[in-house]
Amino acid sequence: MKRTKQKEIILDAVYVLDHHPTADEIYLYLKKDYPRLSLATVYRNLNMYAQDGKIRKVSIPGDSERFDFNLSEHEHFYCESCHKVYDVKLNIGDVVSKISPFEISSYKLMLYGTCDDCLKNKN
Repeated sequence: MKRTKQKEIILDAVYVLDHHPTADEIYLYLKKDYPRLSLATVYRNLNMYAQDGKIRKVSIPGDSERFDFNLSEHEHFYCESCHKVYDVKLNIGDVVSKISPFEISSYKLMLYGTCDDCLKNKN
């Protein structure tokens, strides 16, 4: 993939906005400094980076797709109140490999609930 300024700033934004941003959030973050940037360009480049294995897509049913720069095996927690996504390290693949005859090559696990911040604000 040919490196251009737009490609670089889009990938950098995934790292800077390290809360699993959506394409729309990345676009809004970059738009003020790069007014000629289009939302279609952001989507296209994020999908290319995901396809090339530089970032990971995080799909959440009923919500916008998110993007994650953390490529290590880990799970995600989705707060149903504030819609934030958090990385969670549970080593589920290791556990399943130990208790079953399967060799786990990869997996996706999304936990749903309410984050600590939302629980504190609720009380």
